Amino acid sequence: MATHDLLRAERIGFGTVVVMVLDGLFALLFVVGSVLRRRVRHSVRCGAYGALGGVLDKPMAGF
Repeated sequence: MATHDLLRAERIGFGTVVVMVLDGLFALLFVVGSVLRRRVRHSVRCGAYGALGGVLDKPMAGF
């Protein structure tokens, strides 16, 4: 294989990086929301549902 073929095979597409960043941001916000709800003595289930609702609340505001 030529050198340029190896470089092309190892390259990560821009779309993949964007998806990874958005997934990481979603996970971070979910964890922070869960921890904040657990600190005020909510149950684990309530913390998870509330964190998920809080994360999805803003993107769905336009619908």
